[in-house]
Amino acid sequence: MSSAASGSGIGQAIGRVGEALRDCKIIDLTAQSDRSVRKGTRDPKSVYALVLHQMACCFRRRDPLRSYLRIKAHFAILPEGQILQLHPVSALIWASHGFNSKSVAVEFAGNFPNVRGRWWKGETYGRDRVTPAQLEAGRCLVRHLVRTMGLRVVLAHRQSSNMRENDPGPDIWYHVGQWAVDTLRLSDGGPGLKIGTGNPIPDAWRTWGRSGTGTPVAPELEFAAPQAEQAYEDEDEYEGEEEYESGDELWRGEPEGEVAPGLLTLAAAIADPRGTGPGVYTLYKNGQRLYVGRSNNLRRRMQQHLWCLTHLKLGVGRFHVKLTPMRGATPAQLGRVEAAVIDRFGRKSQGGPLTNVKARELEQELWGEAWR
Repeated sequence: MSSAASGSGIGQAIGRVGEALRDCKIIDLTAQSDRSVRKGTRDPKSVYALVLHQMACCFRRRDPLRSYLRIKAHFAILPEGQILQLHPVSALIWASHGFNSKSVAVEFAGNFPNVRGRWWKGETYGRDRVTPAQLEAGRCLVRHLVRTMGLRVVLAHRQSSNMRENDPGPDIWYHVGQWAVDTLRLSDGGPGLKIGTGNPIPDAWRTWGRSGTGTPVAPELEFAAPQAEQAYEDEDEYEGEEEYESGDELWRGEPEGEVAPGLLTLAAAIADPRGTGPGVYTLYKNGQRLYVGRSNNLRRRMQQHLWCLTHLKLGVGRFHVKLTPMRGATPAQLGRVEAAVIDRFGRKSQGGPLTNVKARELEQELWGEAWR
């Protein structure tokens, strides 16, 4: 299906159903939904983004007011345009990987194709097409969230996970996400934005509904099966272990109030031959400890941090790193040393300097900082 074919009919149909959905009637199911999906609470004032998803299944179900109650999203949009609110904005849900803490998630019911017209396991989960009513409801929800929670960022799940290649897919992104960027001047982070293992929004998605664009030159890959959501990087994994290696090597010679010796720029850390294996590292901002992390490959991890800082224009020159290679260390050993250092200096929530937050990755913090 070409982007021209996708855009022309759907775009006209959205306008025809717009009047019927103008009031954006949202069905509140927050009292009936599965509360085990909620992993905590957060201040609604800290939430400013919407992440678009497709369910990759479940286009139409019997008794829709009951059958979607276990969906891991704040909102669900059904084929006839009903908007179900399943969880309050204040609920933290593991729906969008690294975007979780600052965003709400909306799932569009259905299994929708990628830019090559391919469905993920279509014979099992259906070969659905997003309906004009769903798209208009998506736009209506965006307007509602702009008014009620100050929404200013719209994102695609693929930007935070390489397991969500076609999430939400070109139709939903173009007619809801790109529409919000072009019409309401929301931000999508700009070309190339991704965090963690995610992938940027393809150019083909951004122009999908424009007439005359033809077949995109960069085909999508078939996307992987949905998996149970989890925190992007779980820092709780090793908590509670009483026996662990000392983290002294990471703070030896680093008296409080002084810039630590042996600091490297991120570029120098990437070039450092010690960085090809596992280890723990401390990231500094303006000479002050910011974050402690671990990786099975320090060089690759530094590359990720450098890309993130550069893309978000947070001033790469302000950041330095101290590497502590641990040749042959197991993930458990890395975790214990990392935990020791975090305990030594303390998280900000404990009055310390570290931005380390349970079940959260550094890129989440930096991503949030870019819009603060």
